[in-house]
Amino acid sequence: MYRHMDETEIEIGRLSDLRMVHFYNLISKHDEVGAIAVYDDEDRQLNLCALDKHYDKLLEKVVTSYRTQDDRDLIVMDEETRTLLSAMLQEMPAADSSHFWGDVPDAKIQKTPQIDPGSYLDHMVIPILRYYIRELHHLFDLPLEWKYLTSSWHGRGMLEGVANETAIHMPYRIARWKNGEYEILIGNYLGKTHRLSIRIVFERLALRAYFSCPAFGLNGYSIYAISTRERVVKEKTSISVGGKVFYENADTLQAMKPDAREALFRKIGQEQLAGFFQTPPETTEVVEFPWGHHWVFSVADRFDDALQKQDVEVGYLVMEDRYNIIRKQSFSHIVGRKNKVELDARCACGDIFVRKDKASQLQIAFEDTGYGSFGSYKERYSGQYLIKEI
Repeated sequence: MYRHMDETEIEIGRLSDLRMVHFYNLISKHDEVGAIAVYDDEDRQLNLCALDKHYDKLLEKVVTSYRTQDDRDLIVMDEETRTLLSAMLQEMPAADSSHFWGDVPDAKIQKTPQIDPGSYLDHMVIPILRYYIRELHHLFDLPLEWKYLTSSWHGRGMLEGVANETAIHMPYRIARWKNGEYEILIGNYLGKTHRLSIRIVFERLALRAYFSCPAFGLNGYSIYAISTRERVVKEKTSISVGGKVFYENADTLQAMKPDAREALFRKIGQEQLAGFFQTPPETTEVVEFPWGHHWVFSVADRFDDALQKQDVEVGYLVMEDRYNIIRKQSFSHIVGRKNKVELDARCACGDIFVRKDKASQLQIAFEDTGYGSFGSYKERYSGQYLIKEI
């Protein structure tokens, strides 16, 4: 399987020194969204809004170029754009700053992991995969119930289910393109030899799923996104068959009620919870996905005249019999009040594994989080493993 880069993505990669950047507010049908116009010293021009496919890539390219250029003052931009980019640089940690998550007492840094859950892809991706396949079957009035995942090996396996009292076997293959992005091929879709393709993307404030089956003319997407303004998770799903919209839905996921949230926190354990999140449990919001995983997130506001600044922590929580797995991200989120463009700074990201057997251990596998993660965090922790007995 090879990843295809379209023309826009290639042009973003080719951008060199910036000569003009303009962040502005675009009025869409339903909301105000941020947009970016860019011009570089090779006469390349790009103009994308937050609804476009590669907007995030363009935003990251602009921020990275702005941070690394020696002649930033020569870049033509309006006052609001320069204020936003300057604030992003101010929010960056100094080269000698401590880890954004704080210190982990009694932890050892290693280049190799001690905890190897083996079935990491199964725990993180398969529940999502099974949910969407079942829901797509239901749209075609074909009830489907899953059996236990019988076999898997390094992203390859077989899903077993029952539809109309008939056993169904679906072979699958998972390819991990980069941190948080997975491409899955499923065979024997709808009981035939058709192939269903699903792409799952874990982002800082969103989880996206795209699916297609050319044999049926089926295409669709489903997006779950955290609104840091409203402190809620919004879901939008659209599925088309033969070019016509077959199903569409927009909803807001309700946060867990206090008693259910407290029961979940007790199950995790207060000591572990304090190690996962720097904010008090009572200030966090918890949302349960339909496939059984949870989002745990908190947002702390800081305001000034031109910008809204937020300190955000997001944990994607998977609870299994032998392991707790948390994909945790912490960052400073900056929003321009006028241009509606959003930037992230002070980013830290990692996968936390907690082994529940007698040799209880906590392990953090740190990741490179891109333009917002330079400094001692990236130098000391990216690609390393932090091990602690608990």
